[in-house]
Amino acid sequence: MKKINFGSHKDFETRAVNLKKIMIELNIADPNLIKGCNHQEIMQLEQENNVLFPQSYKVFLKHFGHGLGGRVMNDIDILYEDISGLTNLLRDEVLIEDGDPVLPKKAFVFSARYGEQFMFFDTNRVQSEPAIFYYIENAQNFSQVGDSIFDVLEEEIQLAYTLKLKSEKIREETKKIKEEAKKRKENS
Repeated sequence: MKKINFGSHKDFETRAVNLKKIMIELNIADPNLIKGCNHQEIMQLEQENNVLFPQSYKVFLKHFGHGLGGRVMNDIDILYEDISGLTNLLRDEVLIEDGDPVLPKKAFVFSARYGEQFMFFDTNRVQSEPAIFYYIENAQNFSQVGDSIFDVLEEEIQLAYTLKLKSEKIREETKKIKEEAKKRKENS
C-alpha cells in the first residue's frame, strides 16, 4: 500500500493544517465534517479536568475537536463531546484489577475504544509536550505510541487511507467477478 508523506513539520499549527489538507486530498475526510473547538471550549475542558493541556493537544482540539471528517478514528471516542470524564471512568471502572497499571495522577485520557483500549498523556508538566501512551485490556503496562497526538493522528490517517484503498480494490474485484458471471450466464 502507498505510504503517505506527511512531511517533517515540527510546528503543531502547520502540522494540523497539513494533515487536514492530506485527509481531504486522499478523500478520507469530508471538509464539511472537519470541525474544531473554540478557545472557550478548550479552556472549559481543561477546567473540568483540572489540567493544563500541552500545546499539541490544544492545536488538535482547535482543528479537529468536533470532527475529523469521516473515516479517520471514526470508531474511537476522541471528540470533544465524547472525552469529558473518560479519565475518571477508566481509572475507576477499568483499571481496577490487581496487576492493572495505574494511571498517573495527572493523566488525561483523550481517547477510548469500547472501554478496552485508550490513550492518554500525563499533564504533570515534567515535559512541555508529554508522550502519548496506549493501553489495551489485560496489558501489564502502558506503551508509548507517540511524542504528540499528531504522531497518533498520522498513523490513523495512514490506516484510514490503507483501508479505503483495500475497500476500493475489493469493490473492483467484486464488480469484475459479477461481470464475468453475467457473461458466462449469457453465453450458456
